[in-house]
Amino acid sequence: MSHNKVIKRFFSRRVGLMMVASVVVMVATIVGTSYIYRAEAANTLPVKGYAWSQYLGWIKFDGSNYGVLENVSTGNLSGYAWSPNIGWIKFLSSATVNSSGDLSGYAQACSAFSNPTACSGALNTNSAGPSSTGWDGRISLSGTATDNSTYGVTQDSTCNWSGYAWGSDNVGAISTSGSTYGVKVVASNLTASLSASPTSISAGQTSTLTWSSTGASSCTIDNSVDTANNTSGSVSVTPANTTTYTLTCVSNQTLKGGCQPTATAEATVTVGGASALSCTQTGSNYTATAGYSTYQWTIDNVASSITTDSVPIPTSNGSHSASVVAGGNTATCPIVIVGGTTSSNSCQINPTGTITAAPNRVSSSAIPIEIAWSVQGYNTLSEFKTADCGIYKNNILVKSLTDASVDTCNATGTYTDSNGIKEQTDYSVRCTKANGGASLADVIVNIQPQFTEF
Repeated sequence: MSHNKVIKRFFSRRVGLMMVASVVVMVATIVGTSYIYRAEAANTLPVKGYAWSQYLGWIKFDGSNYGVLENVSTGNLSGYAWSPNIGWIKFLSSATVNSSGDLSGYAQACSAFSNPTACSGALNTNSAGPSSTGWDGRISLSGTATDNSTYGVTQDSTCNWSGYAWGSDNVGAISTSGSTYGVKVVASNLTASLSASPTSISAGQTSTLTWSSTGASSCTIDNSVDTANNTSGSVSVTPANTTTYTLTCVSNQTLKGGCQPTATAEATVTVGGASALSCTQTGSNYTATAGYSTYQWTIDNVASSITTDSVPIPTSNGSHSASVVAGGNTATCPIVIVGGTTSSNSCQINPTGTITAAPNRVSSSAIPIEIAWSVQGYNTLSEFKTADCGIYKNNILVKSLTDASVDTCNATGTYTDSNGIKEQTDYSVRCTKANGGASLADVIVNIQPQFTEF
């Protein structure tokens, strides 16, 4: 009998005849057993998440009254996982994690037994049982396949599982990690919290990140934020662009394989662009005003860095330029001197932008994504078109913005991505002939995993 025929026979006959008759009893008996098993299991941590099999579908490792546990000291695995297609999967006494984080031993589908409620004893050999396909219900956590290739599940330093288990040729590989799912050990007493105040600032201003945790030995924040590994505290940040900060706290418990569970939290600081600068002549000086209290000025690359809000202008006739650095943004003011008379032109910062997506999390690739964007920092439509701005999807141009309009140094618009997304997607607005083509703003849209709960 071919592999596909075995699978087809197994599911069509087993689901119809066996699941309906036995799962109700198993729910009442085995779930109650695993709940007691959890309550009495000292020095253990829960294993949570989903694994995936092409033939078995989702396998859930934790529920309100069942789950899989890992012993902190011995690495032994115990308890039950659940598959909507084959029912309960019991982790046998051989299932364990060694000191290198490698899993070995077996789990076993209880429906393989004549008495699935007991999840032991004689195998079910009737025509509707899995044993009729040659499978004894065992799922190997590591080993060597018939083609001599090796497989196995490993547990990394943060207690995330990766790799494949194997349920014989009849069931195939079972993956423990993917882009939208995974299995990991968690510490029930480990929590992490992160907040930003204020959550919105102008370029050059600061925001305070405050974090706290329980059950942690250390905490870090990405984007080069110095936490000194403290489990609580606060720190000031001055991001040049809108930034999402991620706090990662490590558990004070270390499992046999050397891993320590982690907990994360996020906080976003939104950075708005500086206002357009205006150059106003005041006697023999000019002054820039844009909501900042101080600026760094350089005139014709002379006078180096002068921190002030007023700088003497050149006295010789001719065209000169003055640049200002304010809150990480640079502006250039053209200054023209003719016969001792100074005229000043409008002065703009380097372009800044914003972008939002709705929805920012979808459950289907058929759902269109609505993008709203804006670009600030151009005086005229001609300047904006010359900058060659556009909307990018995972770094690929999907919409040129040359047909946008500019009103008071602000270009805005919307774009509908009717193709939707099939994976986590980054949308950005960028101007290829400004800022070296760097992104002015980004937004991430995620795929919402679809799980089946029994």
